[in-house]
Amino acid sequence: MNRTALYETHIESGARMVEFAGWHMPVSYSGIREEHRAVRSACGVFDASHMGEIEITGPGAEQLCQWLVTNDISRMRDMSVQYNLLCNERGGIMDDLMVYRFSSSRFILCVNASNTGRNFAWVVSQAKMFDADVMNASGRFSLIAVQGPDASQTATRALGDGVNLPGRFSSTSFEFGGEAFVSGTGYTGEDGFEIFVPWDSAPGLWKGLCGEGAVMCGLGCRDTLRLEMGYTLYGHEIDEGINPFEANLGRYVHMDKGDFCGREALGRVLESGVKRSLCGLVMVESGIPRDAYRVFCGTKEVGVVTSGTMSPSLNKPLGLAMIESGAVETARRKGVEVEIRGSLRKAAITDIPFYRRGEAAV
Repeated sequence: MNRTALYETHIESGARMVEFAGWHMPVSYSGIREEHRAVRSACGVFDASHMGEIEITGPGAEQLCQWLVTNDISRMRDMSVQYNLLCNERGGIMDDLMVYRFSSSRFILCVNASNTGRNFAWVVSQAKMFDADVMNASGRFSLIAVQGPDASQTATRALGDGVNLPGRFSSTSFEFGGEAFVSGTGYTGEDGFEIFVPWDSAPGLWKGLCGEGAVMCGLGCRDTLRLEMGYTLYGHEIDEGINPFEANLGRYVHMDKGDFCGREALGRVLESGVKRSLCGLVMVESGIPRDAYRVFCGTKEVGVVTSGTMSPSLNKPLGLAMIESGAVETARRKGVEVEIRGSLRKAAITDIPFYRRGEAAV
């Protein structure tokens, strides 16, 4: 299994390690609830170095990126960041990712760890149509996320006053034992930054970030934090059998930008109508909705849970579910039941997110 440059640091810090997407990763240190609440109230620091980086350079780099993803690359300025979807020819989601634009001739795609190899092969195959070079840069960068209301103070303490922290969906380049850059992005719904540094520089940065109120956090609270925000996770809410409109990600699809991979198939989806929709789910009766649990409205099975947890911020069980579009309105009005270990438990269909800065949204 792969190890990040922080593996020994995690072991020495007493982290509980698990296998995730072929990597040894920390799931928690002090406990998922404690780490989750630290991010919501102060600051949490995450090792996200398992994520993949695909670098695209050359005169045709911008054109290649515009073809690959659903969002509009032409709207990006230099040193900006854009959330995006990588779709196949059938309109299914191969991955969700962040696109970093350094110039019209250099981009970096930050992709999910489980999809790095497959995505890299896909991008290489598509690059044959463009004047662009593609490199798997995953081994060059470590990635550390700093999230929470105190993220700015924590990042400045570690990086120094000489690094101007960027605004949301912007990035700043600097030196940290080699090329480094920081972006105003994250996966928690809080203020924060994601910092890319040379692979072996991660332990020094981690040491500078942790402490003084900044808590080490693992994958466990990363999942509960993203669920409270209704953020999708590959393999749960999105995969190659799900299109962006079903996953409520249509706002990241710009059908008017010109041709891109999957555009024709997505156009047919819009013409025929979306068959299912991702919805929020809050339990009314006891029980935690889990991945693959069936959802019923009356006597009819109308959907399936894609992710679920006991929310540390709201102190209630909630989840995300893919529901048949024709049943959503009735399910909202009458409620649904989730089959949990052979028993049907009442739940309500809600909007997402479940949580907004400092308060419940449901």
